[in-house]
Formats: sequence, C-alpha cells, structure tokens
Amino acid sequence: MRTTHYFFYTLNLWITDSTDLWELEKASNPKDISSRRVKRWGFSIHELLKDPIGRDYFWKFLDKEYSSENLRFYEACIQLRFHTPQKDVLNRVKEIYNEFLSPGAYYSINIDQRVMNLTKHNMAHLPNRYTFDEAQDHIFNLMNRDTYARFLRSEAYKELLLGGKKKLGLKSGRLSIVIRNPTESFSISGSTLLTGGTNDKHLLGTGLR
Repeated sequence: MRTTHYFFYTLNLWITDSTDLWELEKASNPKDISSRRVKRWGFSIHELLKDPIGRDYFWKFLDKEYSSENLRFYEACIQLRFHTPQKDVLNRVKEIYNEFLSPGAYYSINIDQRVMNLTKHNMAHLPNRYTFDEAQDHIFNLMNRDTYARFLRSEAYKELLLGGKKKLGLKSGRLSIVIRNPTESFSISGSTLLTGGTNDKHLLGTGLR
C-alpha cells in the first residue's frame, strides 16, 4: 500500500497551528537562532521543513549538493495538491511535468523507471491533483534517507547547534564598573541607573547574561 507524505508548512513546531512565532523571530533577529529550535530540526525532516528558517538552511545545503530540484519538486506537488484552484490544475500539472520530468527538463529529478511509467500513465489518463503522488513519495523518501541525514551530519548544522549552546552556556558573573563622571548613566541587564555625588562608585552587577 502506497503511503503519501504530506505536511503543512502552516503547522507550528511547538504548540499552536501558526508559524507566526517563527516568522517573528526570523524577522526580528535572523542570525540569533536558539539551540532548542535547531535541535528540533533533528527530530525529523517534517520538523525541519515546517520551520521557515530550517527549510531555508536545508535548501542552501541541497543547493550546494546540486540537488535542490528535489525540494523544489516536492513543494510544487504540495502546492498543486492543496493550494491550486481547480480551474488551474490541468495547466499546473503540465507545467510541473515539463519543469521536472520531461526530457531535457530544466530541474530534472531522478526517479526510477517504474515511477516514471506510473507518472506517464497518470498524465495520459485525466491529469489531476494526484498525478505526481508516486513521484512525490519517491523524492520525499530520497531526501529523508539521503540528503536529510547528511544535513544533520554537516558542519553547517553542527555549527548552528554549537552557536545556540554557546549562547545558552554563558555563566553568571560579577561585573565591577567604575564611574568617574557623577552624571554618567549606564545600563546593567536592561536597567539604567543614574549616579550622583562626587566620589567614584564601584557598582557590582550580578546575574549578567
């Protein structure tokens, strides 16, 4: 029995059915990715692709390996299946076939002959939203077994994990600050203090992160 792998990019990784929190983090500080978030990408390829930033990193990894056409095809099938108006389905099926599966296709994908024959049969008998199901499954399994596993072993992913751990691993400490200007203001952990008097003051801040 054939199992088709579908998931929606609108699902959130943590609790809700919205990616608004992911998009907010991406927009506000795209270089500051939490260790917990990066670690979750290692749970499954679904978790990786549901996160907009995770998907972008995976895309870049695939592009370096000259196999980004696999993710491009998979996403085109998702778009066809769930987000294409019925009146546009036939034209979109033809576009996907020409783009990925026809002889000399610009983004040619690698599927076995059995899957290609099934896809051609589907094309010849009333093309619809399900025309590429077998090819989509084949490409998904290829990414899951091969490129996703290599992505998790890549230096890029390890550096992202390490970067998050370094941020979380900062230890609390004590900071001695000498203020020589009696009207100088300064900030510790987001709180601004204003000094007064004429003598130098040593202020100790604890719990700095």
